[in-house]
Order: sequence, then C-alpha cells, then structure tokens
Amino acid sequence: MLLSYLIVSLISGILFGVMDALINANPLAQRLYQAYQPIAKQTQNPMRSMLIDLVYGFAMAGIF
Repeated sequence: MLLSYLIVSLISGILFGVMDALINANPLAQRLYQAYQPIAKQTQNPMRSMLIDLVYGFAMAGIF
C-alpha cells in the first residue's frame, strides 16, 4: 500500500512538472507573460518548481 502511494505520488509530481513546463513554455503563454514582465520575477529556480510539483503530487495522492 505504501509503495503504491509513493510510486503514484512521484509519477504524478513528475507529470505536474512536465505539464507546468509545457504550459509555461508555449508561445501564447510567453506573449501573455509580457504583460506581467515589469512586475514578474526575472529568474526562476527550476529545482524549487519541481519540488513544489512533487509536493503537490504527494498531496493529491494522499487526498484521493
């Protein structure tokens, strides 16, 4: 039971990371982000973003 929870959590967290990258890297998103560029953070930490996506994966697997 615990092993299946860990596997599902890791896979869903990785999928969240991939989806996040695909959604934010497409040309339409880049044009929309130009409106927020004056107030947006200029640098991003990909490791922190992936960690957050993994946490969401564990939370989602735990809730459902």
